[in-house]
Parts: sequence; C-alpha cells; structure tokens
Amino acid sequence: MAVSAAMARGAEQMIDLAPGFQPVRWTADLFRPVPMRPCSVRVEVLRSGRRLTLAEVELVQEDQVMARARALFIAGAEAAEEAAWQPERQVAVPPVELEPNAPENRLYFSENEGWSTYAAAHSNLSRKQIWHFPFSVIENETPSPFQLAAGVADMASVVSHWGSDGVPYINADITLAMARPPTGLMIGAAGLERVASDGIAVGTALMHDRAGVFGTATVCGLWNGDRRVNPAGRDERPEIGT
Repeated sequence: MAVSAAMARGAEQMIDLAPGFQPVRWTADLFRPVPMRPCSVRVEVLRSGRRLTLAEVELVQEDQVMARARALFIAGAEAAEEAAWQPERQVAVPPVELEPNAPENRLYFSENEGWSTYAAAHSNLSRKQIWHFPFSVIENETPSPFQLAAGVADMASVVSHWGSDGVPYINADITLAMARPPTGLMIGAAGLERVASDGIAVGTALMHDRAGVFGTATVCGLWNGDRRVNPAGRDERPEIGT
C-alpha cells in the first residue's frame, strides 16, 4: 500500500497541473520488494496537453528503481448524462460509529458476517469488502484522497482472493481507474471479480466512498501459497459490528 501511495504523492506534488485536472488512471508495477529504508521519487511528464497529462513515476532506493507507475490526469468538463445501461453495484458501508481498534486502520466485511473490527471473523468463502481509514505515507502528514485511493487499491488483492486460509497470491501490479476523485479520507474496496489459472490470478474491486462507487482497481497476482498473507493473523478474536 505504502509504495503505491508514496509514488502517487510524488506525482501530485511534482506535476504542475492546471485547475480542473483530476487523476483518472494510476498503474503501478511492483516488481521488487521495497524494504523499510529511505527512498526517493522521480517524476517525468511524458505528455502535457489541454485535456490530459501523462507522467511516469519511479520509486528509488540506493540508486535502484524498486517500483514504477504511470499517472493519467484528465481535465473534467460539463457533460449531459446520456441514457445507458447501468450496472447493479452492491457495496456496503459501515456504520459511522464503527471505528477500527488501534493500531488497525481498516474495517472488514463479508456477506455472511457483516462489518467487523477484526479480520478473523471473515476467514470464509463469501465476498469481502474493506473500509479503510487514513494512513500516513509521510510521517505526520495526512494523505490526499488520491494518495489514499492509490494505496487502498492495493487491497483489491485481499478482497478478491481472501478465502478460508488467507490470501495465496501476491500482486505484481495495481491499476486504479477513477471517474471522479474520492470524497473525503475513508475509502472502501469491494470484491467484484476474480479469475485464477496455473498460479496466476486477476482480481477486480469496486472502489467507493460513502457517496458511492468512484472507480475500480485491478491487480495481477502470482501464486505465493507457501508465504500467503492471512489477514486473520492481524488480530486475536472476532468482534462483529452492527
């Protein structure tokens, strides 16, 4: 999460965007593990036009590129809404009074259990969702909505592939597409689709806030069954929210 969010921060801070531009697509390639060491971000603007700006971002440690991303910003415009097919989107949001137990910064949901402050209740085969609160990309700095979305998009792997025995895939990339910026600093990811074959998996999540769905996140995963991540290991007991 932090790698994607840190590169998104670099893109926001280093690109001189005209008023009205908003992030629309964020694609990050996570091709090396990034240890907890000092890092820097390099940004190159590939195209800057009247309607769009495209930039490439690199996360660097000790002169080695650890991850790379591309950010597409598009200038919004007034447009009449045309009549078209509308999908049936099923996303849930937690009660406003339900908050994570420190040091957690997320809530968990599965269709069988509802919302919970603990992950252990959701080690099942039902569809998953996560509701994420802000986390620090830079110490003592509040992330922007775009930075938070770029980080939470990494959780598409969890909500897509988390079963009864953890998450057996590790994602090699993230693609976040947004029709609008998220509202505020609480973002949800809801499992939408998953396909797996021969140790390769693709997972897609709906990205949403309390106002509704604002985009999707898709991740490509590699089989990592021997070192799978088990979200239930983050806590000791289940506690179901209302």
